[in-house]
Amino acid sequence: MDDLKTEIRNFRRALGETQQSLANRMGLSLRTMAGYESDRPPRGRTLSRFVELARDAGRKDFVEIFDRFLEIECSTVEAREINDIAVELLQTRGYLMKMRLQNEEELRRSPGIAKGISDHLDRLERLQARIDELDPYSSAKRGEGHE
Repeated sequence: MDDLKTEIRNFRRALGETQQSLANRMGLSLRTMAGYESDRPPRGRTLSRFVELARDAGRKDFVEIFDRFLEIECSTVEAREINDIAVELLQTRGYLMKMRLQNEEELRRSPGIAKGISDHLDRLERLQARIDELDPYSSAKRGEGHE
């Protein structure tokens, strides 16, 4: 895959801009713009701004390039978020199983503990819903649709 830093430089040159003029146009410092071309390419909103600028300049070739890098970044962030939620889901399940095993008798007598477990189960359902929202295939893995 092409190097984003190189593509930023190629785009700037295609526009006939200096680092300073493009930085001014985008509301960035010269140092930030120079960094985008040398050691730390733009991310997130700034990368989206490059997509918009390429679109405004009628440079479909660069729109496609920057869109591709933006898509890769978004999928990476989404994958990290799914992983974090899945870890929390497993921890919550483990906690509930431990509570159930250690306190079966007490659960029958203590509404407070039962309420705590109920709260954790609610949290578990919210986490699973979020995972399903971020990864539509997760419910298919559990046999709940997406046939």
